[in-house]
Amino acid sequence: MQYLDPEIFGSLFHFNRDFYTLDERGRPVGFKNMGLLNRRLKHVMLRRRKKDVESELPGRTVQNYFVRMDPEQQLRYDDYNYKASILIAQGQKRPLSPKDFEKLQMFLACMRMLCDTPAILDPSCRISPKLEELEHILRDLLEDPTRKIIIFSEWERMLELVRGLAGEMGVESAWHTGSVPQHKRRDEIGRFKTKPACRLFLTTDAGATGLNLQVASAVINMDLPWNPAKLEQRIARAWRKNQTRSVSVINLVAENTIEHNILHLLAQKQAMADGVLDGWGDLDVMDMPSGRKAMIDRMQSMMKPSTPPRIVSAEEALTENLSTRYGEALHLVEARSVEGGADQILVVLDVAASVLAEERARIAAQTSGLSISLINRETWESLQSLTASGLLAFPVTAVRTLHRASDFVEEQERAPLRAAA
Repeated sequence: MQYLDPEIFGSLFHFNRDFYTLDERGRPVGFKNMGLLNRRLKHVMLRRRKKDVESELPGRTVQNYFVRMDPEQQLRYDDYNYKASILIAQGQKRPLSPKDFEKLQMFLACMRMLCDTPAILDPSCRISPKLEELEHILRDLLEDPTRKIIIFSEWERMLELVRGLAGEMGVESAWHTGSVPQHKRRDEIGRFKTKPACRLFLTTDAGATGLNLQVASAVINMDLPWNPAKLEQRIARAWRKNQTRSVSVINLVAENTIEHNILHLLAQKQAMADGVLDGWGDLDVMDMPSGRKAMIDRMQSMMKPSTPPRIVSAEEALTENLSTRYGEALHLVEARSVEGGADQILVVLDVAASVLAEERARIAAQTSGLSISLINRETWESLQSLTASGLLAFPVTAVRTLHRASDFVEEQERAPLRAAA
């Protein structure tokens, strides 16, 4: 608007004064006068809304299919969840550096990919419960011999698995991604529109805008975008003027994951857009937490969609991850306060020396700000024996137990007796 008509909003100073709530240091902490923002915009903005022409369009149904992860897929997801949790815990104590923030964004992206299949990150692991669910959905939809379907995924490797499934089912598909040359894309679009045997149109978000595919009467989203406008653009490839059939929209959502809560985020973003651009709803004031707090709150809600956000310490996140990875082989995790120094985390794992070495390297690469010592059970018992005999003493002022195996207490008590004997 500053380019089109500088008088609409005036200077940046006036805009900030009119529409932001500022703290004593002049930093934005909230939005205000959003109704006024809408009134100033509506006289200079031309909008053709779907709601204005819905009476001219056929019906539209939306269904969310919640899919449970495979155990191997869940394990890989939890690994990235752990890495992100460590950074989020650090972000609660201090602002994240640009490098750490980039790492957090990467971890969250990997979690979203794993909601589809580990194959996006590791082509050797082609597990995908969503693909199994998709097969059932396609068998039902394709019983209608005239139905055609658009299938969206943000990741081309996921679409490759879908194409493989279509081949196994004997269903012809068209392929439309950013890697396809422009002239070839036109051929694929034409084949989908005109060839009765071509029932599926497989596309990334390269096909979310500019395509008229009213020949399709179903849209399946293998994953959800962050932006509600992008989701609507996907659906609008089929649900648009000149569509003669009711359109079915199916979203496949990995249950209890970051993807699960994208549904809530999409609703929040859509409400804000509706309020500012169209004046819908009772939306005039909205809190906008500081950048750090907003990021932490958003990430927490993304990672814990089925329960209220739980803030965990870096030590707790480490313990949860080790417990998931090693189960009963994790004997003890203690946080030991050392006089005059930082807290030390002691971990006792009953694993082979080679596995212990790999775990030390993994933790060193993925964590910062924690001092962690990993030892095996044999080393722990040796230390207990030396302590019991008075040959060794630890300068520890306080011990906080984060995890202890049920049978490890008994072993801990027997060690001094064996040393005395």
